[in-house]
Amino acid sequence: MSALDWPGLESLEFDAPQRAFGRKGEAPAQLAEASLLHSEPPAVDIRERLHGICALYAHARSPQQRLALLERLEELTLETAHLLAVDLLRNGWRDDG
Repeated sequence: MSALDWPGLESLEFDAPQRAFGRKGEAPAQLAEASLLHSEPPAVDIRERLHGICALYAHARSPQQRLALLERLEELTLETAHLLAVDLLRNGWRDDG
């Protein structure tokens, strides 16, 4: 899986610096308005991706294909947990225990 496969990084190639690093503020990625950190996260349809992984797993022909799909399922699960944690924190959840 490449970095561009993660949600929100589809525009990474457009945010990539056009000049050498070291000259702060000159590269598009260093400007606040171009930063992914200052924008709303894109809508993520995790359910569709989960259904896709399950369908591919059902038709996988080899143990290697199934293992690769299980790894994708694990990545999707971790991504979902991360998004849930971020949402909870943004909405004021605090651990009182």
